[in-house]
Amino acid sequence: MTLPTEQQMPGWLYHAIQNDPAFRVLTMDGVNWIDPFTGTILPAPFGYEDVAQKHLLKTKPWSRMQPKPLTDLLILRWFHYLRENLEFVPYLRVFNHGMWLNPYIGQWVSGIPLENDKVTLRSIEGMATHLAHCGEAQMGRMIETYKLDRLIADGPRTAPATRAQAKSSGRHAAKPATARPVKNPSSTSSARLSMKPPTKRQTDFMQIKQMLVKMLARPPRVEGYQLIVHYEPHSAISRDFYDIIQIDESHLLLALGDITGHGPGSALMVASTLKALRLIAGSKKHRDLIDIVSALNDEVRPDLMQDCTITMFAALVDTKRRSMTYLCAGHHPGALLNQKRETPMQQIGTQGATLGKATGDDFRRVLRPVTMKLEVGDIVMLYSDGLFQIQNSRKEEYGRFRFLGSCVANLGRPCNELINQVLEDAKKHAAGKLSEDMTILALRVKDGPAGADITSFNESWLGKTQMS
Repeated sequence: MTLPTEQQMPGWLYHAIQNDPAFRVLTMDGVNWIDPFTGTILPAPFGYEDVAQKHLLKTKPWSRMQPKPLTDLLILRWFHYLRENLEFVPYLRVFNHGMWLNPYIGQWVSGIPLENDKVTLRSIEGMATHLAHCGEAQMGRMIETYKLDRLIADGPRTAPATRAQAKSSGRHAAKPATARPVKNPSSTSSARLSMKPPTKRQTDFMQIKQMLVKMLARPPRVEGYQLIVHYEPHSAISRDFYDIIQIDESHLLLALGDITGHGPGSALMVASTLKALRLIAGSKKHRDLIDIVSALNDEVRPDLMQDCTITMFAALVDTKRRSMTYLCAGHHPGALLNQKRETPMQQIGTQGATLGKATGDDFRRVLRPVTMKLEVGDIVMLYSDGLFQIQNSRKEEYGRFRFLGSCVANLGRPCNELINQVLEDAKKHAAGKLSEDMTILALRVKDGPAGADITSFNESWLGKTQMS
């Protein structure tokens, strides 16, 4: 008879796996667990606890050594991440006057060793040590690109040698030469890497981004309707996603959502979610909106990484009968706009559970689908939170009410002009400095019976991919 896990290892160790932060350190992409005794990195894509218990029971490291301090494990975590990704992220390897730019807080750091202007393993160890003690870096999100570009262009305020000279002479040192502002910081302001060429298994951010963009659908031609999409990613790999799926000749599925999480691994969930949604929507087994979303929940749940959340607004449109059923899976409401309705702007959708967090029946019970009749002139607008979370220089968010107010103020414009103006108003709030992914998916009901007025179809692809 096999004893329960907690009876096969010391009680303190079982408790540590559950509660000690040093026993819960994962790699930056969240798919590997780091053994706190030996620093061994083990695959743990579906959770670390079972992996940790099995590995520690097999190796029994507690019988001959003590666990490493949490700080040492964080250094190892960053060392592993930098060694695997430094080649692909130019902002991680920016040096000027012998100082390194920490892209997570925008601070120039001295003391990171280079050898003949090359990044070596000693350099990576110094960078990892600094990042392990940087609280902001633990979130894994760099500061805005435009801020980094400005810091690169300006360079450090004083070079280390010049500062020492100024201290000895008692005078202010002259500002040293700085790097020219460039679109690609790898060209003039980053140190060369003395590392092996990347392998096929290493993450290539550009290829992932290109793959995701290719997966996103252009608006299809649907008689009696106008579809408009604006897709403008800001982050290295956008977590926003959308899809427009023609289920049959009279049913159209609209979906827009986003994925939160750290590292490129969470971004890859976008691709797997879109692929699963298309397979499910194309299956004859799932015709009801709840069936489609519930099946998607069951599909993504086993692969959902720790600290990763998927939210989605989904709508199933009967294009012949001009009716729509919609629901929210953890996502914020959409908007229904029509200046001819008694209420020109309505928020639609009641927030339900996020995808992947509950099992099938439990998930279905918390969904709140609503069916409504569509009228001529209706604009159903789905949008990502980047539209109202965008901030100005004082860190003030644009806010959902200002965003919706802009929609109402521009209702007299054609649909594509309305979207352009709404986006312009949001960007004006932030003085054009984007800090969030921004996605809008809009469906407008056109004049006349379904199938008529086809010549007035106005397909618009407003997306910007920013393949930087």
